Amino acid sequence: MEEDGSFRFQSVGLKDTGTYTYTVTSSDGTEIVKDKVEIEVYEKVPKPTVNINCSADGNAALTCDVENSKDPSLTVSWYEDGKLVQDEIQPQVFLSSTQVQENKPYSCETHNPVSRDESENVTVSYEKEFRLADLTPGHTGAERCRDCGRTRQMNHSDD
Repeated sequence: MEEDGSFRFQSVGLKDTGTYTYTVTSSDGTEIVKDKVEIEVYEKVPKPTVNINCSADGNAALTCDVENSKDPSLTVSWYEDGKLVQDEIQPQVFLSSTQVQENKPYSCETHNPVSRDESENVTVSYEKEFRLADLTPGHTGAERCRDCGRTRQMNHSDD
């Protein structure tokens, strides 16, 4: 307790979250007020990472991953090309194949009442998949197709 009557926590940790009872007394010791106050301590938000899960139909699910965080107050905000697109508790955002084909960067930001941190930008990319029948007969080079970042080599022969 400080000289002015205030109470100061030293080295606050998550374990200090709880209900505290306080009493205010006059200089002669008479109780003036007795009440309770709820104190919440939050952990610093670790840097999130974006995980990409692509489906065969070209859609993608992005997950904002914050390792080892058990903070129930954590909120996730999603950004597309730097603009806010979703702000809620959901750690996932779903992209249609049309959105994936736009090749825009996405990032997520996690925050609680006392801290925030943002992931690195990731770009989910998709290019039209070529079928071997679509390639020119006798083509000697290779065509590359990319489905959400996975690249495959395709060749066409006259055989």
